[in-house]
Amino acid sequence: MRLASWIYGSRPVTGADNCLERSLVLYRYLSQANSDARLVLGFRSGKHAVEGHAWVAVGDRSMAADTDERGAFAPLVSFGRDGRIVERAGHGG
Repeated sequence: MRLASWIYGSRPVTGADNCLERSLVLYRYLSQANSDARLVLGFRSGKHAVEGHAWVAVGDRSMAADTDERGAFAPLVSFGRDGRIVERAGHGG
């Protein structure tokens, strides 16, 4: 998963650091490679507001951090390789 490492690898934290943009790029390439790629959108309670995050998962493996010292993100929705919703929180698909 060199592509995932390159896309999600360490970089300076700036206002332009966008997990959705990075995840969309990785999702596109992995989906075209016939993998079981899913684009996942999740949320968690933050100190002052709800925080959102996007990441890519292949099977049960996340290609980027979906948790940190502030805790895990609860997946709200995920999209399969064809762009269709495969899971919704509370719906299972």
